[in-house]
Amino acid sequence: MHSAQNAQAHERRRFRRFPAAELSVQVKTRRGLFGKWETVNPEDFTRTGLAFESTGMELEKGDVVEVRATLLLDMGDLKVDRLVAVVRNLHRHGIARRYGLEFDYSASRHMKALTTQAQLGRIEGILDRSEKLRRRLHVQQDEQEAR
Repeated sequence: MHSAQNAQAHERRRFRRFPAAELSVQVKTRRGLFGKWETVNPEDFTRTGLAFESTGMELEKGDVVEVRATLLLDMGDLKVDRLVAVVRNLHRHGIARRYGLEFDYSASRHMKALTTQAQLGRIEGILDRSEKLRRRLHVQQDEQEAR
């Protein structure tokens, strides 16, 4: 038996995730001396981590990656570089893999900095407000079509 209530009971996330439609993310593995940046399509985002699907990357649980994120805004972009994250989960969907990353705030001085944490919180807040607005507009559009 699989219900929404049962799904909530198995939810391990501490924070609600937000769709990341306006977020541009690149990921690089920290294996070897030189890593190659790969642009990925983030599916959700919080200040503690993010999820994305990729057909080109082959990561395993526990792998450490470097992330750079850019929130595209009308009045300038909000960029955060040198984010360190750990692969916490992965699921295979055919040829694609869905990765769940958790930011490691103890990994470096940059990650421990309050400014880094504040920037990630700002991105989360902006995405949250954007998603609420999108939902409100969608509901209004549905109401107008029903008339």
